[in-house]
Amino acid sequence: MQLLSEYAHTRPFRNLFGEDFLESVISSVGLLVGAQTACTASIVRFPGSRQRMLATAAHCIARSERDIGANKKQVVSVQNLKFNALNGMSAEISIEEDVKGWIYPKETDLALIPLADAGPLKDDVGLVVGRIGALNTLDPIYIFGINPIVLALNGAASANHYDGLFSAATATFSTPCRIVGASAGSIGHNCETEKQMSGSPILAIQDNRPAIIGVHVAGLDRPAPLPRCGVGSWPAINYGTFMPEKTE
Repeated sequence: MQLLSEYAHTRPFRNLFGEDFLESVISSVGLLVGAQTACTASIVRFPGSRQRMLATAAHCIARSERDIGANKKQVVSVQNLKFNALNGMSAEISIEEDVKGWIYPKETDLALIPLADAGPLKDDVGLVVGRIGALNTLDPIYIFGINPIVLALNGAASANHYDGLFSAATATFSTPCRIVGASAGSIGHNCETEKQMSGSPILAIQDNRPAIIGVHVAGLDRPAPLPRCGVGSWPAINYGTFMPEKTE
C-alpha cells in the first residue's frame, strides 16, 4: 500500500494512469462522514450519460442495519452524510427517506446515491464506470482510498480537521493486485486495505485509461483457501462489489 502523494507525480504513475488522473482522483474520491461512519466514496459517471452518482458501500449510508438471514441485510435507518473530496470540495449528501428498510445482499454491498445538483461540478469530474465484461482474471486492479491509519496520524480524523486532506497524504493506493474470484456481482481480490476503507473505488485500466469497476466492501477475518489449491492458499482476503455498467 502506497501513499498517493508520494507517487502521484512520478513518471511511472503518470505513464500508467495518465497525465490528468491525479486531478480526476482528487476531485472525485474522498471521505464520506456520518454520525456513525467514515468510509471512502467516489463520484462516478456512466458512459453515454450526464448523470453522476456517489458510489460507496451500502453499509456506509446506515446509522443501523440488521442481518435478516438468507445472506441479506436490511438498512434500518439512514444517516445524514457529508462528502469531503481530496481537493477540499465538500457537499452535504441527502438520502431519500424511502431508503429506510432497504434490503440488499451481503455480497453486493453497493450504494449508488444520485447527485441531484451536480451544477457546481466540472464536466470531467467523476471516475468513468468501466466494462465488467472486458475484465480478465489476471488483469491488475488498483484500489484508491482514505486510509484511516494515515488519517489519524495526520490529525484529520474528523470532518472539522479536514482542510488540506490531500496535502496531509491520507490517501493510499494498492497496486498491483488481482481479482481472484467473482460470483453474483461480488469480487474476491487480494489488494491491501485497512479496516474502514469500505467504499474505496476499485479501478482497472481499460482503453488506456483508469475506469472504476467496483467498490471495496469488506475483508475476511478467516480467509478461505482456494478449492483447487488446498489448505494454505489464502490469496482472496478482501471482497468488493462490481459496478453496474449503466444506470437504470
